Amino acid sequence: MSTPKNPQQATTAYPLRIPTIIRSRLSAEALKNRRSLNNEIVVRLEASLKPASSATKQTP
Repeated sequence: MSTPKNPQQATTAYPLRIPTIIRSRLSAEALKNRRSLNNEIVVRLEASLKPASSATKQTP
């Protein structure tokens, strides 16, 4: 296995236990978005970890 040039692209295997209903819902969304289940989970995790946008901050 080669090392990625960008360290942010490095991956690690992580066994994940999730309820069957959540896996089913994620699988359906992945199919709808033309992604693998793994990619769907990564995209959603990345979106949830983004800093809040300035549009959602309250202005004085």
